[in-house]
Amino acid sequence: TAELFETRDAATASVAEAKWFHTYVAKMLYIAKRVRPECLTAVSFLTTRVNCCDVDDLAKLRRLLGYLLATRERGITIRLGDKVRVAVYIDAAYGVHTNSGRSHGGVCTVVGEAGPVDAKSSKQHNVT
Repeated sequence: TAELFETRDAATASVAEAKWFHTYVAKMLYIAKRVRPECLTAVSFLTTRVNCCDVDDLAKLRRLLGYLLATRERGITIRLGDKVRVAVYIDAAYGVHTNSGRSHGGVCTVVGEAGPVDAKSSKQHNVT
């Protein structure tokens, strides 16, 4: 994942590849927001590349699709347990978007013993 945020000077994707990339990134966004929140960091980065994707971005998307294929039995399981508990987890990685110098942050809200009910991963807006 250390190479996820790197943008190298790679060959630009063809028109057909760019259309495929855009379509599958949108599908991945839908899946990640609903049942596979562990993919949100990768999908969040890939959404920033839909207008200027290259072969390196295509490889990153193919790797993500391979991960989903290999772990297709996973999903979200919500268990409340004996007591209803709400936990919020927040994390950030500073300066990982090398082309803009921006940081990346994420938040996950869990209700009960397991199963996120909300998750978000995005590029932070301010560079300070």
